[in-house]
Amino acid sequence: MQTETLKLDAAGHSNYTLAIESLLKQTSGVRDVLVVEPKQECSILFDETTVTLQQLQTILSHAGYASQKAKPKHGQNGVCCGSCGG
Repeated sequence: MQTETLKLDAAGHSNYTLAIESLLKQTSGVRDVLVVEPKQECSILFDETTVTLQQLQTILSHAGYASQKAKPKHGQNGVCCGSCGG
């Protein structure tokens, strides 16, 4: 299982949480979806042997939602951005 966070371009869409969650949850291999509208982010838990992140982004794109992989937050996945000097 893999979890990825996508930054969404939801310009022109309102109350899109349910639409995106429903769209992705009906995709084979997707286990869970969490959309955070204020941040325009979508976290997806999926089986990477069944579906790829690129395929999920294509599904979103065809529905009118452009997306890109979100940059890791400080400390996420063991990544250090270096901004705090620590």
